[in-house]
Amino acid sequence: MDWEPTRRSLHGVAELLLAGPQHRATGRIELEVVAGGFATVASPALRVEGDALRTDSARLPLAGRTYAEVAAEPESRRASPPASTPAVPVSGPRRRSRSPRTR
Repeated sequence: MDWEPTRRSLHGVAELLLAGPQHRATGRIELEVVAGGFATVASPALRVEGDALRTDSARLPLAGRTYAEVAAEPESRRASPPASTPAVPVSGPRRRSRSPRTR
């Protein structure tokens, strides 16, 4: 089984839906391993458990959705990525374009 798409998707969730909001709120980026997933260390209190983003009041499914779709839900307003966030599926690999290197 190829775990690369899952790894990339979870990396995107960590970066866009947890670390980004935490950095905007506190100027820090600190995530920690928790039972079943990973979470922010500082405010806002966000965590990924299994296949869902959890806030203090909601469980938001991730599979088959884009980062922007998850962040657009009223329960995840604290997890909203910046407006320029691309609509990349959470369940698929995140492709990056490569630019030629200049020396």
